[in-house]
Amino acid sequence: MPPKKQKDDEIDISTLPPWFAVNCVLKCQGKKTRMQSFLNLLKTHPKSFTRNITREEIIEFAKEKGLYTDPNTLNEK
Repeated sequence: MPPKKQKDDEIDISTLPPWFAVNCVLKCQGKKTRMQSFLNLLKTHPKSFTRNITREEIIEFAKEKGLYTDPNTLNEK
């Protein structure tokens, strides 16, 4: 059961573990001409398919979904 959501709960960012980048690989199947044009787009504009998610966005998402557990309380359980 996820922890109860508290509105006043503030997360200390310095207590979070170090961040590791995650890469995602997509496998595309389709017509050869469509896939070739898609690959050409990736080669010419690689940054247009990249989205960086900040640590603050992850923290905010975890707060909204009630997924955040304070690292200091993990040792007590």
